[in-house]
Amino acid sequence: MKKILLLLITIPIFVIGCSSEANLVTYDNEELTRIFKNEFVQPKHSEELNEESSLPKLPTKLPFKPDQVDFSQPPPHYEEGSLFLIFDFLSKGESYAHLQLQVVNMETEYDTDFEAIKIGDIEGFYYSESPDLMLLNWVEEEIHYDLKYVASSSDKYISKEEFITIAESFK
Repeated sequence: MKKILLLLITIPIFVIGCSSEANLVTYDNEELTRIFKNEFVQPKHSEELNEESSLPKLPTKLPFKPDQVDFSQPPPHYEEGSLFLIFDFLSKGESYAHLQLQVVNMETEYDTDFEAIKIGDIEGFYYSESPDLMLLNWVEEEIHYDLKYVASSSDKYISKEEFITIAESFK
């Protein structure tokens, strides 16, 4: 009886502890998508960017509930019709965390050695030099996604698997 009881207690703890989404929260990206369409796509009048299929995907899972979400348009020197956007998801307070998404429709180059990984069936590249800094990039439908996560304390750290889960959540 003790073995069965121990087994019944141990299995749920093991399953919860091994879950790759234990620290992630669901994020409703519809409002951010609406703002993006109204403030960037419509003013540009670019046929390429007005097509629904060429709009960038955004995350539906985040490593924290954001206190602030910022959206930056491209610098003025980018040609009209270029896609260069930065989305910042911020968690403020004593335990600061920052998830930054950069979306471009041009090649990006890095001086860092990335590890090849899979994001669903898409090839991606992962880099981390410490638990408080992670980078992940991939190309989907000719759009380059660069995801960067910075955490100021261990209670905001996420695993490599959780970071990949965030990338897989893009819709």
